[in-house]
Amino acid sequence: MEVLVAGGYNEDHLNTAELYHTLTGTWIITGNINNARRYHTASLLTNENILIIGGTFSTVLNSAELYHTLTQT
Repeated sequence: MEVLVAGGYNEDHLNTAELYHTLTGTWIITGNINNARRYHTASLLTNENILIIGGTFSTVLNSAELYHTLTQT
């Protein structure tokens, strides 16, 4: 199983994305999200892609991004 960790905050807003492999305990860097954001939500869709919604940067974001699990972008 893999867990996507995207965006966040580490002294600045992040647009990075990484996959955590639960069986091996390893992290893999994957394609960045387009907009740096924190306080966003992510939902697994029925087609196994992940929809990343909202959050904040310098203001509240009203945008969404789609992470494709097959291409890891």
